[in-house]
Amino acid sequence: MLRYKKVFNDKYLMKIIFYILLAISLISSLIGFLAIGDVTHWVVSFSNDFTYTIFAWRFLIGGIAVLSFVTTLYIGHMILYKSKKKLIAYAVVFCGLMIGGFIGPTYLFFRSQHYSANFQPIEEISADELEDQAEVLVVEINGDARAYPFKWIMQPHIAGDKIGGVDVVMTFCVLSNLGLAFKNEYQGEKLNLKVMAQLENNLVMFDANTQKPIHQIRGGFVGESEKFESIPTTVMSYDSFKKVYPKGKIFYNPTKFFDLPLNALIKKVAAKQLDINNPDLEFPTIEYKDKRAPSKEQIYGLMIEGQPMAFTLDYIKESGNQVQIVTMEKTITLKYFPKLDFVDAFLGPVDGVTPDGKLPLGFTAVRYPMYSKVLWIIWAHFHPATMLNQI
Repeated sequence: MLRYKKVFNDKYLMKIIFYILLAISLISSLIGFLAIGDVTHWVVSFSNDFTYTIFAWRFLIGGIAVLSFVTTLYIGHMILYKSKKKLIAYAVVFCGLMIGGFIGPTYLFFRSQHYSANFQPIEEISADELEDQAEVLVVEINGDARAYPFKWIMQPHIAGDKIGGVDVVMTFCVLSNLGLAFKNEYQGEKLNLKVMAQLENNLVMFDANTQKPIHQIRGGFVGESEKFESIPTTVMSYDSFKKVYPKGKIFYNPTKFFDLPLNALIKKVAAKQLDINNPDLEFPTIEYKDKRAPSKEQIYGLMIEGQPMAFTLDYIKESGNQVQIVTMEKTITLKYFPKLDFVDAFLGPVDGVTPDGKLPLGFTAVRYPMYSKVLWIIWAHFHPATMLNQI
């Protein structure tokens, strides 16, 4: 006991301990802030493997940071300093780093709605809340149709629900302009997706049940070859959705008051990211190498037997509003509906198909998963071997 008292009474020794712990707390929190703090990637970025490693060890790193922080404050407050201004400044910096890296992206800023999404019938949505020209992601299964407005899913990024009896989770990346839906199950287990960060201008999520990271455009756990089961998704205007699926439901997520500043920032980033006259990306983490198309061209991507293919809207229109891709095993049809201004993908020849996927004689067409209106620079970066069909 006397030894401990001597240590606490030795201010020189306590100062050494104080500054060591201060450094540990700030370095630990800074590592998390830089590696998995979303906004920091505007300025600095690390390799994907480094980010995944820091994320995997985030609880240990964050725990060390918090324990060092609390001990540092105790020593500074109880033993060393009468003035508290420096301690307050230190606490503000530390909390900012911790929130920006370890807490903010997942639990404050981009709160997943995987199991809490709210859907409303079309008649419950007023014109003031959602304009007719607003873009929506659409999933239809067994006659049950859902629309996910870009403006309402861009902050949570993730929204889940049962559609036509199938448990589905929709994911949306603002930077890639890409919405992908997956069956909410992997190897017999339910998923619980949350936002991690962005890497290479594409959404990175993680499964809270397994803590494994997921790169959205790759459609599966990082490092694993098996992919999630894709649910076909298309993009159309809200007005078109109402005409095609008058009994459909809308993902309803008006911006809450305390989210207004962040939502405004996301919209500003999205506007710059989608500006076709500006070839540069908001996050300079990938290069515009494949210049067969403008970097911000919104293309329709398909994966057919492992071969990536991209199609511009002009190409589909010039092909008579319909393109068929025939392989040894299957036929895929891309169909543009000019009156409703959207593209859908179907399995097999679908002559006479209606916008809601109906065929003559009462049959229903089988949709095929498509990367609808994804930015060309993103698609070409992740699929450098892609074919491009354009005018």
